[in-house]
Amino acid sequence: MKQELIHITEELEAGFCSGIDNIKSQSNTLRSIINIVMATILNKGTIYIIGNGGSASQASHMATELVVRYKKNRLPISAISLTTDSALITAAGNDFSFDDVFLRQVSAHLSNNDVLFVFSTSGESTNIIKAASYCVQSNIQVLGVSKAASSITKKGIFIELDPQISAASAQQVHLAIAHILSEYIENAILE
Repeated sequence: MKQELIHITEELEAGFCSGIDNIKSQSNTLRSIINIVMATILNKGTIYIIGNGGSASQASHMATELVVRYKKNRLPISAISLTTDSALITAAGNDFSFDDVFLRQVSAHLSNNDVLFVFSTSGESTNIIKAASYCVQSNIQVLGVSKAASSITKKGIFIELDPQISAASAQQVHLAIAHILSEYIENAILE
């Protein structure tokens, strides 16, 4: 059992470190994402965040960090996770299709002043791609983090993760991105 725990821990550590290396090697992309998010905040826009499964949890987590606080008390930032309204999601999934659960929401809520932030492990989920495609057609900026060379990364500005890392490691990196963005934004607002 001890050896198995060590193996699991080492595998998670290797995947997370690989993901952090991906972030470091894409510092210009990360700066672009930060600049767009900051401009959205300054222009009184909203950061809408989506993801499926564990990535949905990261979307909710990031929205919470921005609206409530990360480390420092400050004014709230307008951020909404589109993953948390179970009635809306199940109605859209039932009445239309699960492929439309985010499309229905972005088409109802987002404007050119807003940004869509995507957490996606695979980068191939139809519901994510449909929402991002709507945003592209509507001149709404799409940002996020996903597997390199996936379908979603063609829709906007993305930190692209090594396709070989596990879903668990990708989700750890999603949380790291949420924390990096939250801390940077919080520090910039309080300057």
